[in-house]
Parts: sequence; C-alpha cells; structure tokens
Amino acid sequence: MDALIDQTGRALAAGDPLGALKRVALRDDPAALALRGIAMA
Repeated sequence: MDALIDQTGRALAAGDPLGALKRVALRDDPAALALRGIAMA
C-alpha cells in the first residue's frame, strides 16, 4: 500500500477529514478517489 494512502486513512480514522483531503487532493488513482469521497461525506 502506498504510504500516502496509509497516512490518509489514519487521518480519517483520527477524525481529520481536511488533513486527509490535503494528502489526496491532486491524486486521481482509485484509492485516492475513494478516500476523497469518504472525507467529503
């Protein structure tokens, strides 16, 4: 797993959706898009 995706998942688990969005904002791979959707929800 990509380290950035792992960090994003940890940020979401900690309750930091804005921090998670900062990490995956410009990526367009499927995992990043999924985490972006979760953070926005």
